[in-house]
Amino acid sequence: MPSFSIALAQADDFADVLALQEQNHLSALPEESLADGFVTTQLSPETLQHMSAEQGIWVVRDADGNLAAYACANGWDFYGDGPFQRAAKAKLPAEVDGRTVRADNSFQYGPVCVAGNFRGQGVLQLVVKTIRAHYAPRFDFGITFIDIRNARSLAAHQRKLDFQQIAMLPFATVTYHMLAFPTKPRSN
Repeated sequence: MPSFSIALAQADDFADVLALQEQNHLSALPEESLADGFVTTQLSPETLQHMSAEQGIWVVRDADGNLAAYACANGWDFYGDGPFQRAAKAKLPAEVDGRTVRADNSFQYGPVCVAGNFRGQGVLQLVVKTIRAHYAPRFDFGITFIDIRNARSLAAHQRKLDFQQIAMLPFATVTYHMLAFPTKPRSN
């Protein structure tokens, strides 16, 4: 099993992040490749810079320095109050394991992209463990949105990481699974 390191992204990581995004973006993939997973968000260099300044983007590299994954996670305020944010917030509050998920006690996780040759090697689990630990002091939950066409991502997040669906979110021409996960164990 290869070893991986995870760190907050720096400016010298951006070219690799953009290249991985391009290789896995929905718009760049033929229909028959979609079953392998894809990303729908297109991050610009400016967005990466802003996320990095806010400590909201991580990179995972293997022992040789190859980019294995990137993952974004930021508070709701980072994204502003656009139509998607309003539609998502309208689905809250929701319940997860008897606890209430609200916009004020949650953050947004995603996009996340694992390079094809690193999938199934524990990279996604490392990402989520790191992001949970980073946000646990401030938030009780993370929320993510997975395009209904992305069955691989949905399965990975639900089966491997126990994310729970809290709603379906139709927006524009796409419907998303809206999933939540706790940042810390439930106290009894």
